[in-house]
Amino acid sequence: CFLVVEERTASRPACPPRLPAPDAEMPSSDAWRWRKHHMVAAGIALVSGYANVVTFHRWNCFATMLTGNSLWLGRALLAGEDSVALHSPQFYLSIIVAFFFGAVFHAWADRRWRHRGASRTAIPMCWINLAVEICVFSVNKVQEPSHSGLNWLVVLYTPLFGVVSIASASGRLGSATMMVTAHVAKMAKALASLPVKDFTYIEKCNVLLSLTVLVAIIVGSFIATVVYAWRGYHTRGLFLPVFPLLAVLLWCHDHLARPRRIVKMYTESLRAKAQASEPREGGERQPQQADDPSEGAQGLPQPESPGRTEETSSSDEGTLPTTCDGEDEVEAKDAGQGSAPSVHGASAL
Repeated sequence: CFLVVEERTASRPACPPRLPAPDAEMPSSDAWRWRKHHMVAAGIALVSGYANVVTFHRWNCFATMLTGNSLWLGRALLAGEDSVALHSPQFYLSIIVAFFFGAVFHAWADRRWRHRGASRTAIPMCWINLAVEICVFSVNKVQEPSHSGLNWLVVLYTPLFGVVSIASASGRLGSATMMVTAHVAKMAKALASLPVKDFTYIEKCNVLLSLTVLVAIIVGSFIATVVYAWRGYHTRGLFLPVFPLLAVLLWCHDHLARPRRIVKMYTESLRAKAQASEPREGGERQPQQADDPSEGAQGLPQPESPGRTEETSSSDEGTLPTTCDGEDEVEAKDAGQGSAPSVHGASAL
């Protein structure tokens, strides 16, 4: 019996465990996860700052936030000496309504596709807006859309930023990436609590996230201003990189937690294969299918099926009871060579 077990163990394919070092930074670690959160938040904030400057110079409004549009709406209600620089109240109200419907669209999509609402809705909108922007500047040779009566084009672009804003605030990031007021308040509160409180790792990462968003918005607005001056103080073509960047960033936003789960499953599979590749000790046991687990209390032996010990230990450790290639076939063959007596037969004996 020992010779048969040793021969079959030697014929199995080798599955050497290749587990990572305990101190290595894995996608399942908090440090890796927070680094990716900071990168995605910085990218969205940078694009938001860039888009705000471009929309301000082009349409004298803001496509990514509603505070500025609300202020412009209040000023436009009363025509004053600077009413030439303002649009009609209906214009600013339409931007607010478009932003609102973009947020509603994302909320509906996030229920329809769990944790994938931003990418499912924003990516088609990005490509549609990009096609419209290219067509506008291909047909019209003017430097500014506002000079050719295309002021309402911003209403078409605004729902996309509503999706981005709500996805960042209520999605994987859990933090707004298009405004800095809340982030400045969070950093001020952390600074005031610094002498009397020991911050946890998560609290430090949240403060760093707020600082990252603030710096990224400033850098994005600075880049837009430099490009605007370099292009001769017109916005022709400056909005083209916004839509592809947002499509990529929102896809990354929806997949922030997926690499962590994949690597965790891969590590568990490696551990299960390493346990399954170890040689078995002792003779083979015959399988038994017991209808009532309380039969073992009568003093009768409870035979176990081959590999039962391995599966139990694997399930206790939270790993998948997977085996190497070809091992399932060997165990199935072993199980077919003999059958254990049933529980009723044992009781009769």
